[in-house]
Amino acid sequence: MDPLDLKEIESSAYGTRSESGVLDIVIGAGLLGYGLLANVGAYLVPTYCLLLAVLLQKLVVTPRVGRVRFAAGRRARERRGLLLIALLALLPIPLGLALFYAGRPSTWTGVISTHMTLVLGLFVALSMAAVAWAKSAPRFNAFAALALLNFAGAQLFGQPHTWPVLATGVPIFIVGMALLVRFVRRNPVQRAEAV
Repeated sequence: MDPLDLKEIESSAYGTRSESGVLDIVIGAGLLGYGLLANVGAYLVPTYCLLLAVLLQKLVVTPRVGRVRFAAGRRARERRGLLLIALLALLPIPLGLALFYAGRPSTWTGVISTHMTLVLGLFVALSMAAVAWAKSAPRFNAFAALALLNFAGAQLFGQPHTWPVLATGVPIFIVGMALLVRFVRRNPVQRAEAV
């Protein structure tokens, strides 16, 4: 009988869960939602993303690989990554308030407002890089590069910020769907045998 390597089992289970495509789908759908609903209801996007994540986990991932409680080190890394992403998401708030309450235009305010699309792209790219680190999913580094390229192109050609959001969200969503299809094919639902 071979001895069980719990770290190897945990790593395999973590890899299986992170390759399900659920995170890609949720992030891609979130970007699509922000791009499509930017002027009418973008505040609803986090709610539908959370609902989508819960449904995909409950209906697709958990029936195939079950529930896993990962080791403290892996959970701590995910918490630090989530905290980093939250900080990156919240960073524009004090920056915006400072610009709003500054009372007078300055060179700094002018530079940021002139290059706002690029600034947004930088926040999106940094968030993707944080996801890549926290989830050990290097494909998010490619998504970060894609976001920078899309937002820089939109800045260069004077496009509104909704276009690079959509151009970044669509490929991420497509990759997520492809990963989900592969995950479902590789991990069939395990049915309990009747006694």
